[in-house]
Amino acid sequence: MNWRLLAALITAVGSGWACSCVSDETRCDQLRTAEVAFIGIVIEGSDGPGTSFGAHVARLRVDLVLRGIAPGTREVQVNPSIGTSCYIPLRSGERVMVLGRRSGRLIWTSGCDGTYVIRPDDHDTERLIKSFLTGPSLLFGRVLGSRDWTSSKPVADASVSVSGPASWSAKTDSDGRFSVGGLPPGRFVLSLSAPGWLPGRPERGWVPGRAFDLPGRGCVEARVVLWPDRGISGIVQREDGSPVTGVPVSAFAWWSGEETDVAAETAVTGQDGRFRITRLPDGVYSVKARTGLNTILFT
Repeated sequence: MNWRLLAALITAVGSGWACSCVSDETRCDQLRTAEVAFIGIVIEGSDGPGTSFGAHVARLRVDLVLRGIAPGTREVQVNPSIGTSCYIPLRSGERVMVLGRRSGRLIWTSGCDGTYVIRPDDHDTERLIKSFLTGPSLLFGRVLGSRDWTSSKPVADASVSVSGPASWSAKTDSDGRFSVGGLPPGRFVLSLSAPGWLPGRPERGWVPGRAFDLPGRGCVEARVVLWPDRGISGIVQREDGSPVTGVPVSAFAWWSGEETDVAAETAVTGQDGRFRITRLPDGVYSVKARTGLNTILFT
């Protein structure tokens, strides 16, 4: 039997790293499991001329101990994975949250462990430290929108709400951030909406409606990425014009003149044969409908 796909090849118009230990853990997860955790000021940095992967061990003044360092310790030496693709530069004068592990007299860390530079306007870190040391627990996060496959930008004025043992709602700020403290421990559900944006699939991380457990002391960080509320619409029909129902229709992105092997998104035709594939970043796509053993490509 012959099939016909009535759709169009769409150009959706809208406006790396090599480290092998990349993790989806948040700062809260990493702080909770790190063998060593402290805030320090870099006295002697790790960078050196002629190399991108560090030159020597950094020396830090201990500002605040969270775990794994003896009380009264004033200075420590930190190896930020020098000579590897997981190297994270520690530069003189920076205030740093160091998460890592001990190896003899050295503390080893990397970008994978969650070590990061604390910016002057980074209020989340201060709240995180307080929740970890004394409580109460903290929920914070950031909402980003991705209009292409390689970058994302903050989504301001997104509506964020939390329901559970207590309720809370607010809007994200100009940098897409939100934060709420003082919630009791328990299981909560995060809800979010933003005009012009849709949530990603569950396997892509935090999505609205996801339940999470908030500890009595500590924190939970929500990283939410939204995708454009736009896409490709069409209809799958037989040659006699009758609709084909329940058929998967997928959009495949093109990169450098070649089609990718994995579908960007998939929709299923309804009773009238129509479909709408959403959450598609900017790009060029081909559309394929799969009916049994047959695949129909419209280009």
